[in-house]
Amino acid sequence: GTILESLSTMDESYMTATTDGENAGNTRRALLADVHEMAILELGDVGETELAYAALRLVADELDRTSTSSKEYNDNNHDGGILRIPRSRLLEQKLAALASYRASSASDEQRRTTTPPDYYAVGGGGSTNVMTQQARREEIGKRLADSIPVVPSSRLVTLLQQAIKWQAHTGLLPTKIQQQLKEEDEEEENEKDDKKKKKKKHKKRKRKEFNLVLGEVDVPSSVVGDQTTASTAEGETEAAISHYAAEPIPCKTYSTIKFGKKATAESTLFLPDSSGLVTGSSDGLIEIWESSQKYAKLQRSPFQEKDEFMWHDHPVLALAVSNDGQMLASGDLQGTVKVWKIESGTCLREFRAHEKSSISSLCFSNDGSRVLTASHDNTCREFGLRTSHMLKEFRGHTSYVNVCCYHLGGGGNGDNDRLYVITASADGTMRVWDGKTAETLKVLMPRDGVSSAIIDSSSAVGGGESGGGDISGGGPSIHSLIPLHKVPNGFLVVPRGPKAFIVTLDGTIIKSFDTGEGKVIIAATVSPSNLWFYAVTEDGVCFVFDLVSGKIEQSLRNFSLESTYNSSSHTKQQDGNAPAPPEISTIIHHPHKGILATFSNDKGQKRGLLTLWK
Repeated sequence: GTILESLSTMDESYMTATTDGENAGNTRRALLADVHEMAILELGDVGETELAYAALRLVADELDRTSTSSKEYNDNNHDGGILRIPRSRLLEQKLAALASYRASSASDEQRRTTTPPDYYAVGGGGSTNVMTQQARREEIGKRLADSIPVVPSSRLVTLLQQAIKWQAHTGLLPTKIQQQLKEEDEEEENEKDDKKKKKKKHKKRKRKEFNLVLGEVDVPSSVVGDQTTASTAEGETEAAISHYAAEPIPCKTYSTIKFGKKATAESTLFLPDSSGLVTGSSDGLIEIWESSQKYAKLQRSPFQEKDEFMWHDHPVLALAVSNDGQMLASGDLQGTVKVWKIESGTCLREFRAHEKSSISSLCFSNDGSRVLTASHDNTCREFGLRTSHMLKEFRGHTSYVNVCCYHLGGGGNGDNDRLYVITASADGTMRVWDGKTAETLKVLMPRDGVSSAIIDSSSAVGGGESGGGDISGGGPSIHSLIPLHKVPNGFLVVPRGPKAFIVTLDGTIIKSFDTGEGKVIIAATVSPSNLWFYAVTEDGVCFVFDLVSGKIEQSLRNFSLESTYNSSSHTKQQDGNAPAPPEISTIIHHPHKGILATFSNDKGQKRGLLTLWK
């Protein structure tokens, strides 16, 4: 399987560079066919005849696409010539000949182990190129070794670095090491600005106990999650300090992105590899901003350097990126969805997902073959990217569907590999759907003072043939639905109200968060390690909650004002002394670093801004 997967990744340009002339296109197919043939022959040799025939049926077309074998003949009807026989047919004849040969063998041992002399021969029966099993293996192995690209040894260093960074941002590394990694990242960013600082930082780096690849780790006795020193007040204070240092809270503006006149940001996301920030704006443009330039300048990708942009005819309201970071999905005001190849800016697919109804949310499946769309027509739909056709429709909400996502896990019944689709709506409810049948499994509405968010599950599941029922929660609109990897089957549910909730798929409310001032939460995000929960309220304050304790760790009082300070054409507050900042529309967190991105799509702004905090 590993060999075949490697073969499938070889492109034609590589084969052309390593083979001669017109045979370049056939080399890969011939090699792949030989591997298939050898596997089938060996299955037959060890007695797995049924499996060998089943495998033959699966790859028959692949075998026949390579050059067919030939067999000389001379009978009464012909003066002599060449009979062309499909390769799959020759292979079938070999399996049949093996069965007949062993059936006629004298002893049981011969029936199990012997093969016809030309069984492993290259080509058809009677071929002069007779080979033993081992000789055929070595011949194919040599061709594989010559054809499969070898990954440079330096790639291992990169993979180790990525693995350590992943452990750091998920909280698996000791806090001391996480702090050192953070310091090294900050040093690298400051090197370009100050040459003197650069020399000092390099000297400091040499004295550190931990080197990302080659150095040794001096692990302290108390690591993340260790309770051995938690009994004393001093130990608790130390733990709190290291807890904060491991993932600092962004408190200062870091950079700004300015859009065109009268244009505002409508959607944004960070790329998984941290190479850039993608924005979708009201003028229909989709742009990628360079991380090494503090996201203030466009990424120097080939298509953007030529002023060729990804775009829509209408405002781009939703974005999503595939797990491998290769594809970007975008949805606009009129219900059109486009799928792009990020590297080249090429539009791979375009289809009308919802007829003249704006797209509010998008989500790729884990394998990148399907995409979920949520819309203001009260539905969520699933589309296959091979055909661009709708596969399923999730119908049951009574108002706008604001968020949609896939979830692979259990609902409390041990079905840990079950696929779910989760949606949240302006009708105040969160729905859990069967990802295969599109049937509504639960309707949830988190409320204060109760332990279960389920709304009358009998009617929720039995509401008509569609399995959805016409249920309106009557609560405030849910604008954010964030999966939590530290809470099994848990989601942070944020309605447009003063409280947010952690809810599991079985409807249990685990924790609630309250601003304490009765202010409505209008935008929310979570840090990648699930340590902090950022909630922006309607009066422009950003509250930072500890997701474990539920307490407010910090509050940024001028968050909205500082995020939109250059876009002032705001209305005055009632006292007439200070401008009321535009309401924050979206806040997102960097996948690896302590960076926030936020914007307002208020159309009263002279010029739209996206502000980054660090």
